[in-house]
Amino acid sequence: MSACIIGIREVGGCAGSSSFKCFVCGGKDAGFDLPLFVEPKAEGEALASLFNSRVNNCALLDYRLSEPTWIQVKVCACPKHKPNLHTLSKILRETVSVECNCVFDSADSRDWTHVKRIVTADLIALSTKAGD
Repeated sequence: MSACIIGIREVGGCAGSSSFKCFVCGGKDAGFDLPLFVEPKAEGEALASLFNSRVNNCALLDYRLSEPTWIQVKVCACPKHKPNLHTLSKILRETVSVECNCVFDSADSRDWTHVKRIVTADLIALSTKAGD
């Protein structure tokens, strides 16, 4: 199983974090997330499933009818494993397989990195081992 991302934002606070688990340890109170941008929605569903097959309810699909092309999968982590989110981000940014030809409105204030990267279970496992 794999999924393709097209962009990455910086690690930030996870809204509604009390209902999501850490992607490393499965602990509750995942206070941080790494937003990964996908298109189309089916890729987002596949990516969330890939993370959730490891730890149930550690990734959520943020799909809004008002922004149907701005689809995010948010991968959550507890404070102890926030560094693992940074490791995941670094792995994804440094191992970009193909340049992304995304249409991006430069006037948009959302700061994210354009990538095109296939995410696999092995890549997720690599990021969960960092720092432990």
